[in-house]
Amino acid sequence: AASVEAEVAALGAAGASVEAELGALGAAGASLVVELGGLVCTCATLVLVLTALAFARGVRSTHTNIHYSDASYL
Repeated sequence: AASVEAEVAALGAAGASVEAELGALGAAGASLVVELGGLVCTCATLVLVLTALAFARGVRSTHTNIHYSDASYL
């Protein structure tokens, strides 16, 4: 009977170890989600900056074209 109790206790310990492993995997998964979220934010910021630069360049070239057209009227 003692050996059966020892077996059950060992199985219980193994179960707890598996639960701890799964908990660690869950924490790693949450960390990965946070990393991916940060990456998405970085990409979105980069897209916004590039869009702003392209818009500024477009405005500048339009402004220059207006000056050239004014000069051609003179």
